[in-house]
Amino acid sequence: MKENPKEEFLEVVDEDNQVIGISSRKEIHEKSLRHRSVHIFIFNTQGDLYLQKRSPSKDQYPEHWDTSAAGHTDPGESPLEAAQRELREELGITVPLMEVLEYPACLETGWEFVTLFTARTDAPIHLNLEEATTGGFFTPGQLTRLLTDPRQKIAPGFPVLYALYQSLISIVNTDIETASLSNNPKFIQLIERSRLRQKGEGGISPKEMRRILEKQKKSAEIR
Repeated sequence: MKENPKEEFLEVVDEDNQVIGISSRKEIHEKSLRHRSVHIFIFNTQGDLYLQKRSPSKDQYPEHWDTSAAGHTDPGESPLEAAQRELREELGITVPLMEVLEYPACLETGWEFVTLFTARTDAPIHLNLEEATTGGFFTPGQLTRLLTDPRQKIAPGFPVLYALYQSLISIVNTDIETASLSNNPKFIQLIERSRLRQKGEGGISPKEMRRILEKQKKSAEIR
């Protein structure tokens, strides 16, 4: 993320994620305008997920646990370019990334259309202490305890993305290995239908996608 967010200008998008203008980050957040961002899940080879605790100087959700790295997509920047930049700036690493999903703008994401990427690496992480106060890898059990502990501060977009990611894993009936996920026909079909909708070419709507995934999530919980 930019060190001086008040001078940051971003693309404003409509409900179908089409660019309709450019405005300051401050105005976008004050008026809850739709815009774009990227989030990254960094797993180690044991399957643990890296999280960072946001700096107390952040204007949104200070000292809240959040995804491995995240940030806005700059005007004219692709989601992959933004994700690679955020990894360098926040964690000091460069690793191959896989795009996993796109999630529609909603209250929980701060009205951001989120593109989620994942990577698996044991490369040493050099946390940018201007962006976060601490960070570390969490086992699935530790992560569950963190997310269910009312004393913990959690950025609202993180549980949504994590639940969605886990739901997709359940849908395609595969493990957490992202390479398997990327080649699964059911997963590819679901995500492509979402992308077609965002491009205005028909396909599944964001609302319908959330309904399908929530149904799958509830089914998994019952099992």
